[in-house]
Amino acid sequence: MGITLKSGGGEIKVYLHMGFPKTGSSTLQYGLLKPLENKFGLNLITWRKNGEYEHLDYRPSSRLFNFQNIGEQYLKFDKEKINIISDESLTAPLRLRQQNYGKNICSPFKFPSELKRQIELQYPNEDINYTIFLTIRNQSKLIFSQYVEEYNWKIFKNIDLLFNENGEIDLDGYEIYNYSKYLNILINIFGFNSIKLTLFEDWIYEFDYFCSIISDTFNIPFGDVYLALKNNHINKKKKTSDGIYVKGNSTLVPYLNKEQNNQIMEYYFDSNLQLANLFAIHDKLNKYHYL
Repeated sequence: MGITLKSGGGEIKVYLHMGFPKTGSSTLQYGLLKPLENKFGLNLITWRKNGEYEHLDYRPSSRLFNFQNIGEQYLKFDKEKINIISDESLTAPLRLRQQNYGKNICSPFKFPSELKRQIELQYPNEDINYTIFLTIRNQSKLIFSQYVEEYNWKIFKNIDLLFNENGEIDLDGYEIYNYSKYLNILINIFGFNSIKLTLFEDWIYEFDYFCSIISDTFNIPFGDVYLALKNNHINKKKKTSDGIYVKGNSTLVPYLNKEQNNQIMEYYFDSNLQLANLFAIHDKLNKYHYL
């Protein structure tokens, strides 16, 4: 049975939080948006919102990777609220999801248009007002953080998601972190003015500024954003001067060395330069070593 549609007229506000992974998405979802959704008229729609045991296969991104429609429960919108579909794995790399679903999966570059198609198929008589929110992070830091997050693949399956058999950095399957390509796709589909781009580094080093952006984007008072993000850090891992411990495990994953970090950033340099030109953020990207 399909979703019961609301009557035509007015508009539905739909925010698509597309990720990226390892940019504080869990903290935004469960430390900020979920606790405050009733207070500030939000309708948070995210995987495992009501329980930690929802299977990975039901996640919107998982269904899209498998060329399927997302579940109806993820398309239940409320005209009186800001509807937020939040799934950082919409920008998960193929390298990771191929471990779950095999080689023949859909590219995440195709997800934005597919999401828009499915939303508008369910609400054909409605005016959809889209806001696309995403947070980027220096790729070498992001990829290493994701490597630690998924290190159990190496521990239990001997599958290394970053290094090849010769111990060299291998970025095959990490094309989604070509930020300028992905942002251009979003702009072509939703329009430049619909994009709310933030930097994870601002969260770390310019906290007040970052909170002001979140406040303006989701229409939550600055003070509430500040307190929520200051007092919550979901999925925090133990760090040392030598590396980061795998969550729930005694394994320490050593930091990448300077040469490895440089190799990653050189791989994405042209993309980051294009992004700087597109959003006029040269100073920011230079400051945070994207360039």
